[in-house]
Amino acid sequence: MSDENDEDLDLWAHVTKGVKPLKGREKVNLDFKQDSKAKKPAGRAERDIPMFIEERDMPRPAPQEPARDLDRRTEEKLRRGQMKIEASLDLHGKNRLQAHEALENFILRCHARGMRSVLVITGKGMENKGILRQEVPRWLYEGAIAPLVLQHYFSKGKHGGDGALYVLLRRQR
Repeated sequence: MSDENDEDLDLWAHVTKGVKPLKGREKVNLDFKQDSKAKKPAGRAERDIPMFIEERDMPRPAPQEPARDLDRRTEEKLRRGQMKIEASLDLHGKNRLQAHEALENFILRCHARGMRSVLVITGKGMENKGILRQEVPRWLYEGAIAPLVLQHYFSKGKHGGDGALYVLLRRQR
């Protein structure tokens, strides 16, 4: 065992020394130094045991549905790309977490400035199956920005086609 690993285990022992099990639960042995010398469990290779849960494996809440209190004329203008785009956000080159944070900040800023129609560029990804292309429409109806978003549509070719979204924000009240 390396010195660095020993330091980590000592730190963990210090952090967890006051930990007590919940009522009705058994105490779990948190002494990894002792456990690391124990025999490995049979049947599963060490590489099969996940070290962490990836974000994509986490359960997600169901997104809210887009608002339907949009008049037909405005909806058609948005769908056809005829509304003036007041701001745009390009998510190319961002990972999922960076893109989600950038989208939330962008929508919050645009709404605070009274903007209504914005363009969010996700890119298409390989074979039109890009992660951001799939995630961004769902993110628009989650969290702090959900009440601010009225509707969205994939853009027309002149604005990026399926690699971008027109987003209509609610009016400030």
